[in-house]
Amino acid sequence: MRKLPCLGTPGVLAVALLMGLGAGVARGAAEDGLGLYRDGQLVEMLGDFPRFERTASTQQLHGPANAAAMAPAVSPETQLRNALFRRAADPAAEIQERLRKLEATGLSLVAEDYEQLQRLLSDFTAAQGDIWSALAQIEIQIEEFNLDPLIMERHQQTITVLEDGMQEFTAAVTAVLFDEDDALEQALEVLERLKFREDPPLLQSGLPYAVHTEEALRLSRKDADQALQSAQREVSAPQGSSPPTPEDLAATPDVQFTQAIIDKAAELGNSPLAIYEFVHNLIEFQPYPGSRKGAAETLQQSRGNDTDQVSLLLALLRVSNIPSRYVRGTVEITPADAMSWLGVDDGFTAAAILTTAGLDGIAIINNNAELVAVRFTHVWAVAYVPYGNYRGVPNDTSGKLWVALDPSFKGSTITPGEDVLAAMGFNIDSFLADYISAFTEPSPVEQLELDIQAYLDANDPGKTVADVERRTAIETQLLGLLPASSQGTVLAIHDEFAELADNRRYKVRFHLYDGGTEFIDHTLKLTELAGKRLTIDYVGATPADQATIDSFGGIYNTPPNLVQVKPRLKLDNIAIATGANASGWAAHTAPIWSSSLRWAPQTCSRRCKTRSLRVMDRRLPLTPSSIHTMPSLTAPIFPRKPFSNPCFKSRRPTI
Repeated sequence: MRKLPCLGTPGVLAVALLMGLGAGVARGAAEDGLGLYRDGQLVEMLGDFPRFERTASTQQLHGPANAAAMAPAVSPETQLRNALFRRAADPAAEIQERLRKLEATGLSLVAEDYEQLQRLLSDFTAAQGDIWSALAQIEIQIEEFNLDPLIMERHQQTITVLEDGMQEFTAAVTAVLFDEDDALEQALEVLERLKFREDPPLLQSGLPYAVHTEEALRLSRKDADQALQSAQREVSAPQGSSPPTPEDLAATPDVQFTQAIIDKAAELGNSPLAIYEFVHNLIEFQPYPGSRKGAAETLQQSRGNDTDQVSLLLALLRVSNIPSRYVRGTVEITPADAMSWLGVDDGFTAAAILTTAGLDGIAIINNNAELVAVRFTHVWAVAYVPYGNYRGVPNDTSGKLWVALDPSFKGSTITPGEDVLAAMGFNIDSFLADYISAFTEPSPVEQLELDIQAYLDANDPGKTVADVERRTAIETQLLGLLPASSQGTVLAIHDEFAELADNRRYKVRFHLYDGGTEFIDHTLKLTELAGKRLTIDYVGATPADQATIDSFGGIYNTPPNLVQVKPRLKLDNIAIATGANASGWAAHTAPIWSSSLRWAPQTCSRRCKTRSLRVMDRRLPLTPSSIHTMPSLTAPIFPRKPFSNPCFKSRRPTI
């Protein structure tokens, strides 16, 4: 039998490179980044996520001790065996590379080529003795562990594959040395079929990062009004016209009643006014559509869009026993208010930001093509509060009515910076291309700050990045009473609801497959991932497979040709999906993939901190790759046989 079921392809090179190699992706021992592990040792990091404030609750998840625990545990014996197989394959890999160069140049072999190929072939042959010794030791262990007879059968098939592959490889290279007809082409075909496994960098060049801006439509007020009317999106009932219902006090996937939310509401005295001023004055606005973070993560990050800020406001109000709802409609504001809100110096730029973010930004112009207003789709809240007695200051039972509250629309003060990037000749496309072309430990923002500081040190000593950066700060609003009306002009109310519709939530699809074979196809709301650790690991496909894994001391110590495995998706160490079909573990030890949310194969470990996506929030739509567009989170696949990559896809919410 030439093909072992659990090996991707037959041959000595497949065995030499796959046996127990166990490279995996996991979180670095000392950093909040992903990395490639071999034998339990970090060999390449994927880079850091932007830092975030640690709390007592997050320290348990993100602390160095837990990060170190995520690294695959590989015994010293397995590390030695893996190193042996890698060394045995090195001469073959070099032979393949030299033959590829010969084919590319079209040149004939010269004396130096003959000498090098003969030496490498001799080294390869000499290394096989160690391979046979290692295989003999594995056979002894199988017997000692008294494993299922199927495991020994797989091991014997491996030996057969190894013998056949060695003979085929040696014959192919020897034919090249004897300059037989078509020997070079045939040898390369054999080498490709025997599957050298090359461990490429996890950071692939050419990831589809993009700086993308959409200009806002420029319409006269008449044309804009006609477009709004033709859409027929208004509802007949005004906001807050129906009495409160139990749903207006309920938790939802977006309005979460976490302990942090409950504690914050209590800290604010459960006062409607204090709760509103907290969200309005302390939560930074970010432009993007739909629900990405939910109340808990918006509180944790102190930033979010209109929907997420309303979710936080509703959560704080509802745990204070104050009924509240979302309202969605079309709003118009002055250019000055738009610029102050978004922290820019140009009204058309403000409209473009809203358009790019998917918020239907429209620039209203006059007959001279001058900007007179900015129109967009917006989400705010209505709360059933004690408005008659000091307009929402206390939380009592006097004179309750529905009051519109818009926590995300706020002004900002701008401290102009220096255009040091222009002086540096900075180009965003070149910067991103350089950044992703090789491993870089700092995050993109951190790297840019380092570059700027280096420029300042050379050209303006004593000045720091903080001295030249543009800064915005929320203008604190302390009215002493809840606002009497919505900010801006409400042109239309499209709907009012206690819970967000499902199509207004970001979702991430985890799709793991090999051709037509499905392993995992599972979709989660992004709010369910926020702040949690997501992993993909593998378990034995059958009791016999799992017994083998346990006997060898874990999956990373198990010779991969001996077992079949199923992938398992886990959220905070709780399994949420297990593969419907099994695959050879040998296939999984090959470099199977690229990205994610951020990345993940064998032990893919990533904390889905949406704050870590802050750079993306502001620059992309990425058609991603990394855990990515968070406007449209789709990870591209870099297929590598015999096992395809997990394909992470996100669904952008409608607004």
